Amino acid sequence: MALLLSTLLTFTVSTSAGVESNHFDFGYCTFDAAEQAHNTWGIYPPWYGDAGDWIDGARASGWQVTPTPQVDSTMVLPRGNQGSGAFGHVAWVLDIEDDGATVDVRSMNWTGRGRITFHQLQADGTAEFVTPPHTPEKIRTLVQ
Repeated sequence: MALLLSTLLTFTVSTSAGVESNHFDFGYCTFDAAEQAHNTWGIYPPWYGDAGDWIDGARASGWQVTPTPQVDSTMVLPRGNQGSGAFGHVAWVLDIEDDGATVDVRSMNWTGRGRITFHQLQADGTAEFVTPPHTPEKIRTLVQ
């Protein structure tokens, strides 16, 4: 697993919509969310900061932010929301349950630094979901 993760970390793509590498600190939720974004969309989020800064960073960068859950998006929990602590939390959305509010996520650092867990969070009206400013199809044309 560590070799696979190391291999994934060295692959980067340069685009006008993101940055060339994962500039978030390894082991934290922001690192894994940025890595999943890159694996899915081919770009990294261009902003900096802890998870609690992601909503403002996404908006300032022209990314889409909505309270409606979406598969293959980054779920952003504000500081102190649903146990996210003083720094907030970001997680990658894998699925949405039939109730439309229970969100299946992949998280790093939810149960310990560097640990990846799969668990559920709630789209409770304070959580936001972030996607890039372009559709996945448009992003693919940008990175080619």
